[in-house]
Amino acid sequence: MLQKTTDFTSITAKDIMSANPKTILAEAMAIEALETLESNNITQILVTDDHKKYIGVVHLHDLLKEGIF
Repeated sequence: MLQKTTDFTSITAKDIMSANPKTILAEAMAIEALETLESNNITQILVTDDHKKYIGVVHLHDLLKEGIF
């Protein structure tokens, strides 16, 4: 979508969001998050609880800041 237009005033989050974002459980180890990021060539992953409820986001920068890389 972004490659097809120069008018960004009409683009919504729904237009550019990932329909099936990668997730990781809150209890997972940080290294698992890093491995998932690397294997999927992404920079952030959604964190969920056991019921798939959204809790937060881990970004690659968070892992770098903590020395996990």
